[in-house]
Amino acid sequence: MAESADASGGGENKSVHVCVAFNVSNSKMPAFCEAACKLLAHAKADKGCRRFDFQREVNWLRSVSNEEHSLFMVRQGWDTADAVEAHVKSPHAQRFDGTLVSESMLVCAPSLSLFGSAMTTSDLAAIAAEARATQGSEAAEPAGTSSRPVSAARSNGSRPSS
Repeated sequence: MAESADASGGGENKSVHVCVAFNVSNSKMPAFCEAACKLLAHAKADKGCRRFDFQREVNWLRSVSNEEHSLFMVRQGWDTADAVEAHVKSPHAQRFDGTLVSESMLVCAPSLSLFGSAMTTSDLAAIAAEARATQGSEAAEPAGTSSRPVSAARSNGSRPSS
């Protein structure tokens, strides 16, 4: 996990940032919030935790939330990938995950993403140069022979499927 957690980050800082989107059934809102309070109290005390926040989507033109469910985002910051792993395996995180499932609180699976440290303009320029070099070498390959996997872009983000 340490390699993948640091892959998109910049600089020498090995911190890991986690974003988790939960689409919570509005009928399960009280139980979700109570479970979130318990998780929050313990998670902020976990070794290596720099940040652990729940946020609820605000109403706007393209809201994911509607009359049936509400989008919550959990934003986490950790010193290392090992700290993330320890949190995920902790009794309080396992209890929270189990409660989400046993009480059918979510309208779809959560969306989880891990990120590296904040990137500088130099980091972004290096990625752009690497991408140009890769694209240049792939442009020389005959169509359909590239060894790099093609990944589909997700257009719906954290929206539950209908």
